[in-house]
Amino acid sequence: MTVVKKQLERHIQLEESMIKDVKKIINETKDEAIKLLFQHIAEDEKKHHKNVQVIINKSYTLAP
Repeated sequence: MTVVKKQLERHIQLEESMIKDVKKIINETKDEAIKLLFQHIAEDEKKHHKNVQVIINKSYTLAP
């Protein structure tokens, strides 16, 4: 279980970086289609990020 938690925590860090990069692209682009696409990607990443955090938190309560 510890290996899985560590991998999920690493995944969280990667997602945080991805969200940051996507937000930068959204702010820098003038192309509305690209902006819309990356806004959808950012929203999906945020939802996924939240779900992975819930899994990590529940796994800690099951096996600290």
